Amino acid sequence: MTDLPDFDDSFAGPIDHAKYYRALGWQVVPAYHPKQQKNFKRPALNEWREYTKELVDDGTFEKWFGDNGQYSKVKNLGVITGVGSPCLFSVDLDFYSHSDAAIWWASCEDMQEHAGELDTVVQTTGGGGKQRLYLAPEGWRPPTNKTSIGVDIRGVGGFAMLPPSEHSSGNGYSWDEGCEPWTIEVAVAPIWLCNFIDETVARYGGGSGHVNQFGLRTPTPLHQETPYGELLDGREDYMMRLVWARMVDLYREGPMGLDRNTEIIQRDELFSTYLRKTHPRLSNPNLSKEELLEQEGRGRSAFNIKWEKAKRQWDGKVSEYAKTPKPVNSYPAPVSDFTAASRIDEIIKVADLDINNSHVQKDADIFECLSVLDIYNLPDPKFLIDGLVIESGLGFVYGVPGCLKSFITIGMGLSIASKLPEWWGRKIHKSGPVIYISSEGVSDMKFRIRAWAEKKGIDASDIPFILIQQSMNFMDVNCVSKLIKTIRVQSERLGATPAAIFVDTVSRVLPGADENLQKDMTLFINACDALKQTFGVATIGVHHMNRNGGTTLRGSTVFDGAADFLLHVERENGAMAGTITARKIKAAIDGWQDEFSVSLVELNTIDHHTSLFVEKLNLEAPQAQETPSKDQGFGGKQQTKAEPDMDQCRRMVASIGEAWDGGYPWSSNKNSRKTERYAADKLSAKFGVSVDQAEKLIRQWLWNDVIVVEGYRVNTKTTSTGLKVAKGL
Repeated sequence: MTDLPDFDDSFAGPIDHAKYYRALGWQVVPAYHPKQQKNFKRPALNEWREYTKELVDDGTFEKWFGDNGQYSKVKNLGVITGVGSPCLFSVDLDFYSHSDAAIWWASCEDMQEHAGELDTVVQTTGGGGKQRLYLAPEGWRPPTNKTSIGVDIRGVGGFAMLPPSEHSSGNGYSWDEGCEPWTIEVAVAPIWLCNFIDETVARYGGGSGHVNQFGLRTPTPLHQETPYGELLDGREDYMMRLVWARMVDLYREGPMGLDRNTEIIQRDELFSTYLRKTHPRLSNPNLSKEELLEQEGRGRSAFNIKWEKAKRQWDGKVSEYAKTPKPVNSYPAPVSDFTAASRIDEIIKVADLDINNSHVQKDADIFECLSVLDIYNLPDPKFLIDGLVIESGLGFVYGVPGCLKSFITIGMGLSIASKLPEWWGRKIHKSGPVIYISSEGVSDMKFRIRAWAEKKGIDASDIPFILIQQSMNFMDVNCVSKLIKTIRVQSERLGATPAAIFVDTVSRVLPGADENLQKDMTLFINACDALKQTFGVATIGVHHMNRNGGTTLRGSTVFDGAADFLLHVERENGAMAGTITARKIKAAIDGWQDEFSVSLVELNTIDHHTSLFVEKLNLEAPQAQETPSKDQGFGGKQQTKAEPDMDQCRRMVASIGEAWDGGYPWSSNKNSRKTERYAADKLSAKFGVSVDQAEKLIRQWLWNDVIVVEGYRVNTKTTSTGLKVAKGL
C-alpha cells in the first residue's frame, strides 16, 4: 500500500483512525454513542445523506475531526458506503444471533474460484459479528438491505460503524489481526459474490418476500409445491439435506470410508429420489424433467457438487454429527432456500427432523418403492447414435485381433466430433467433443484420421477429437481422478463437455488385472460410471473376444451385464469386407447385422502413406414375411412352395453341424467365399435352393438361436469364427 501515512494502532485514537480512513478515500463521519441514543449505529449528523455522493472537502473534515474539531472528543465513527467512498460496501454477518449467517458465508467460501479470492479487510463488531469490506466491481450497484438470515449488506446510501467505536454491549469494534486496512487492501468483490448477494437480498431482503420482474416485493413461500407434492421452490436446500442425511447415515454404517461402487449406487439412488420429488419451473415438451432441472441449475450437476462437498467432510463434520444417536423415523425435510450453495459442514441439524415435516414420507432404513406413476415419470433413454449408443451409456465393440474394430470406433468418434448427421446410416442425435484413450497403435493414428477425412471430404484439423495416449490404470482411483481433471480442462478449453469417451483397448487400462475376476472388472465398470456421472457421457470400450471361442467378450461376465450395447466385429484375415453384429442393445432392437467394406486409401502426404477406411455396405433389406405357422421352417417364417420344407431345413441345419464337427465350419460372412466357407453357397449347392433363400434361412436361424456364431482355433496363432448348431438341437 502506497501514499498512506504511517499508522500505529497501539497509540492511535479516534482522530488518528478517522484521518487514516480518509486517506484511504473513505467517507468517514462521526457516529452516535450508545449512551446518546439506543439506535446508535447512525451518523451523528443532521443531514448526513448529502455526503453519500462524494468525499467531503478538507475544510469540512477538519471541522469534524481536526485537533479542535467538533467531534474530536467523540469515540464513535463510521463510513458512509457506496459512491461517496469509491464504491465501498460491507457484508455484515451476524454470527452471534443467526447461525444462518455462518452457513451463508460458508456458501461463499465454497464458491471461491481460486484461493484467497475473498481475502479482504475484516472487523469484529461489538456484537460479535463479522463485517467484511469490499469494493464493488464496475457495473454493479451494491444494495443496502437488512435480511432475515443475519446477512446485512451496506452499499449505496448505507452506513457502517468502524473501530475504535464502542458497542452497546461495552465491547469495542476491532480489526481482525492480519485483516486491518493498513495491512491488506480492500478486495474487489468477484462477480459471482455480487450475484449471490443480489439473490440473497431478493429472497430475504427486508425479512420476507422477493422483488419480482416489475420491481414489486411479493411474498415467497420457502417451499412451494405442485398439486402433486413436488417441490418448485426450495429444491437446492432439499437436495442439500438429502445428501447430508445420506452421508451421515453412510458414516454410521461404515466409518472406514466408502468404496466407489457403493458410493455410486447410493448417489444415483438418492438422485432418483430427488428427481421424483421435485419439479422444474421451465416447460419444454421436447426435454425430460431431468434435462429441465439441469438447465435451471437444479439437476444432476448441482447434486454431484453437493455430494462431493459432503464427502470432503467425512472425517470432520460428518463424523461429528454421526456420533449423535439416530432418531427413529428420521429423514431430511426441506428448509430455507438460502443454503443452495452452502458448505455442507456447517449444516448440523438437518438429518434428524420429524418425518411429519418431511417431503419424503419414508423411513431411511427401508428401500424406496416406486408406484406405476413413479415408473412412468422415470426419464426416457436418449440416444447418442440412434438405436445403438445411449447418451450416458456404456458399451463395447469387440472382436478378434485384426478385425478392424479400432478403425470402426475411430470413425464413429470422428463422426460424432465433426457433427456429421449420421454414422453408418444411424442418426447422430448429439454431437460434441470426443475423448479417445489409446496407448497402442497411436503411431499410425494420424493416417487413420487422414484416410477417414479424405473419404468423407472433411477437413479434420479443427475437429474436437482429443487423443490421450499416456498409459493409465482404471483400477487406480488417483489415475481416474487425474483423467477426470484432464477431461475437465479440455472441456473448458473447448467450451463443451465431451459427447463420448472411447477406451481402446480395455485391457490396456487394466494393467495387472485378471479380466476373469469379477472384483477386478467391477473396478473398471466403476471407473466408467465415474466418467458417466461426472460428464453425463457415453463410454465405449474396445475389447477382445473370448479366447475359448464363442462370440462373447473376453473376461468376466461383468462386462456383459454392465453393457448397454455390445457390437461384435468379424472379418476374415486379409478380407476387404466384414460384419458387425448387435449382440445386445438394452434400449432398442438387437440381433441385426451390418456388412462393411474395407478400402485402401492413398494419402496425400509427402511419403505417400496409406491407411484403411471402413464403411457400411448399403445392401437392400429383405422384405418382411407373414406370420409363421407350426409346420414352417426353423426360422419361423412362412414358406412358399419354392422354399424347403421342415424336413429339408433339418437336413440343412445338420449339414452346418457336420461342417463344424469336421473342423472346417461354414461362415455367414460373405468374405469367406474366397476360402469356400460361405454357408449360403454350400447350402445352395447341396440342397438346390437359391443363395438368396439360403441367406434368408441362415439369418432366421441365427435370430431364433437355431445356430450360433462361435470362434474356433485355426492354428496356434490364428482364431476365426464359424457357424455351429446351438446346444439342445
